[in-house]
Parts: sequence; structure tokens; C-alpha cells
Amino acid sequence: QGLTGGRNATVADGVVWVSDLAQALHIPGLTEMGITRADFPRIIEKSKVSSSMQKNPVKLDETTLEMILEEAF
Repeated sequence: QGLTGGRNATVADGVVWVSDLAQALHIPGLTEMGITRADFPRIIEKSKVSSSMQKNPVKLDETTLEMILEEAF
């Protein structure tokens, strides 16, 4: 509900909303930024020690981080 404003919004609705927003704001994808799968290990290592990750209430392990990157790729 927070993202979409809809009372009965689902997780899928939120994903669509964020995707549409990224397109509207012309936010480039990972490949457009020159990121390849070979960069994933370095991104994951840096992510694990970032201040935002330390404050995240949901702890993400390396496997989960890699799955997120794969989905975004």
C-alpha cells in the first residue's frame, strides 16, 4: 500500500510501480551502466560492509545478494 497507494496492493503491484518509476525517471539498468556478471562478487563484497546494509533490518547473505543482482540484470 505504501508505494502504490492502493489498499489491496500486492508485492507484485509494488514491483510494477517501482519498475514504472525507474523507466519514467530514465534510470539505467545494470548493463547500461557497464556492469557485467563478472562484477557481481566485487559488488556483493562491497555491499556487505556498506553502512546502508549494516542498518538494514533484513540481513542479506551472499546468495541472496547474487539472486537480487541476477534479477536486476
